[in-house]
Amino acid sequence: PVTLAAVFALFNTSLTRMVASPLGGIIADTKFHSGVRFMRYMLAFVAILMTTIIILPKSNSLLYIGMSVMVLITVSVYMLRGVYFSPIGEMHIPKAISGASMSIAAMVGYSPGFWMNTVNGYLLDRHEAEQAYVYIFSIMLFGAFAGFICANMMNKRMSKFKEQQ
Repeated sequence: PVTLAAVFALFNTSLTRMVASPLGGIIADTKFHSGVRFMRYMLAFVAILMTTIIILPKSNSLLYIGMSVMVLITVSVYMLRGVYFSPIGEMHIPKAISGASMSIAAMVGYSPGFWMNTVNGYLLDRHEAEQAYVYIFSIMLFGAFAGFICANMMNKRMSKFKEQQ
């Protein structure tokens, strides 16, 4: 129903943003002691959730399961947003280039907001809704996987840096 969709959209975008981002930072600091380590695990979790959404049978009986997975994806992504910039400090980026590093991180981190709506619209216009959503979530799965690889590379670099000291 339209009312359910509206309530879900409000909850899944507004409320989760305010709670998840600070929560991600707190968890990264207290449980993982590193934003990069936290990013590794969260990106793997997001990839698992994306895969779940892709393979979940599309039926009304599984609507609430699908919505629950979507909420978990949103919470996870906003938790990740809470630690976007922590690698700059953790990787000992020189202060002389830290501003440029943060600009690059912001450009990469927020760039899907610039182009993903256009891609989503294109896919939804060209394909049946169910297939379009498989493509959309596959793109996001690829992004989570690429982020996971990058986070692993950063973690290895941080480990080498600690060994050298």
